[in-house]
Amino acid sequence: LAGYPTTSDPWSQWLDAYFGRKSLEGYSNIIFSNGLLDPWSSAGVYDDLTVIEPGRYTGPWLRNLSSSKDVSALILPLGAHHLDLMFSDDDDPPEAPYARRVEFAAIDRWTS
Repeated sequence: LAGYPTTSDPWSQWLDAYFGRKSLEGYSNIIFSNGLLDPWSSAGVYDDLTVIEPGRYTGPWLRNLSSSKDVSALILPLGAHHLDLMFSDDDDPPEAPYARRVEFAAIDRWTS
């Protein structure tokens, strides 16, 4: 094509190059919290790199992302941005208190 670059944009791959591509092996003590009601949830970190649509997810709320089990993804189907980091509320969806318990237990494990 006329005007089409002969090489790809070198900056288009900087995230993969800087952070080690899509593999999370070698990292530890990370929990990715994915509220599916977030407008940017499609850019969340999941174990199989597929986009999970809000309201359609029926799988496990906690998914392991590494062989060491120190990197995982929480999926909150009815959660939005940082719901799990907010104070508890009677109107919280059931996955919110679960996420808080998982995060608290992980932080306790990491710091003890």
